[in-house]
Amino acid sequence: MQQLKNSFKLGIVSDCQVDYAIPELKILEVHDFFDSIIISGDYGFRKPDTRLFNQCLSNLWVSNNDVIFVGNDFFRDINRAKSAGLRTVLFGDQKRPFDRTLPEPEFRINRLFQLWDVIQRL
Repeated sequence: MQQLKNSFKLGIVSDCQVDYAIPELKILEVHDFFDSIIISGDYGFRKPDTRLFNQCLSNLWVSNNDVIFVGNDFFRDINRAKSAGLRTVLFGDQKRPFDRTLPEPEFRINRLFQLWDVIQRL
């Protein structure tokens, strides 16, 4: 994570309540890696609402073509991030959903360290 933080602005978009999300990020010792933390409970709507993704981009002062979104859910993450114009990486071994209209991510990874390799390829 430190290598990513030293090289890029990092944001997180989470479906959760802030009272749970922020302490969890701190317990996991990753809170300080993120330049923007968007918690759906603060906004009154949840993913897959693209307004959450757009708020994160606005906070980071980046355009959607400069972003790689990493998510673990085809519908709530990959589908909506793609509809917001973001390149996507699916984290984990989730199988393709039955709904074949959902887009494929550009990349799939199972370990965080693989993200650096994906970034180098883009």
